[in-house]
Amino acid sequence: MAVLLDRNEVAIKPGGRAKGRFDVFILKEEQSKPVLYRKLESQNPDISDTQTDTSKVWVQQYTGMPTALKDSGVDPRILVKDDLGNEGAIKEDDGFILTFHGTYAGERALDERGIPISIDQAEEFQELTGKVPNKFNLWEFRLHEVVITDGPERRAKLMESAEEQRNKAEDKMLTSLEKAFSAMAAKMGGEKVSVKEMATSPEDLIKYLAGIDEEQRTTLFTQAEIFAENKVSASKGKK
Repeated sequence: MAVLLDRNEVAIKPGGRAKGRFDVFILKEEQSKPVLYRKLESQNPDISDTQTDTSKVWVQQYTGMPTALKDSGVDPRILVKDDLGNEGAIKEDDGFILTFHGTYAGERALDERGIPISIDQAEEFQELTGKVPNKFNLWEFRLHEVVITDGPERRAKLMESAEEQRNKAEDKMLTSLEKAFSAMAAKMGGEKVSVKEMATSPEDLIKYLAGIDEEQRTTLFTQAEIFAENKVSASKGKK
């Protein structure tokens, strides 16, 4: 019992959203018919936070493997075939939005061992033991809609853009530091020096300065320049 989503062979209906790709897979019967996972919802409102109307469809959406499948440890039931023909369990980086429809499949109870049993078995259990088992509604979920997006590609581009911006910001900060330290060195009568020559680990210095806001950095450089000017004035006074 598994569903295979083949990027190359499945028919696609173009999506209608303005930004990004949201193409809808036209599912085949063998993809939408199997029950892919189940849930038990307690009939006792003191136990369950939800009380889903059994006459309606229970809709759930995931961008990867449904939680019920991941938590149960069963074999993956939703597989994806990539452009190279490799098959593997669906994951969030595949860029899918999966919509499942759950339908009511009757009542169940749990015995003392936590094993689901039918209502007839539950009544027999109650007659023989005098204990009332907790009753649940059984829901069966099938794949209703699959949308393929360009989310992973857009996220990768966004990360690349953020990395480029970070590198530019660090380069700009290095240039500013070079100018500031060179100016202070000149005021103290020294030669122009490189920040990398002054600091054993310039990355640590950059990290620290990047962690404070613009106003704090400006104040820091201003105080350093004032300190340098005072030191130069004191040296001239001694002469």
